[in-house]
Amino acid sequence: MSRFVRASKYRHVFGQPAKKEHGYENVKVSNSAWDTNVIAASGKYISINWNASGGGAFAILPAPSPFGVSST
Repeated sequence: MSRFVRASKYRHVFGQPAKKEHGYENVKVSNSAWDTNVIAASGKYISINWNASGGGAFAILPAPSPFGVSST
């Protein structure tokens, strides 16, 4: 039985899960079909449509830095 090995230089590279202090948890985003862009991000900020009654609720939060440096 011959064994096929992929010819890729990335076959031994594996991802690692992100640390909890580098992200946000328990974010309840809108489940409305009209809110198309639920989450948007740039290098400094994250914009999230909240799941709230009345509509139009969103937040702009500073993006957590994986390097432990303040973004301000």
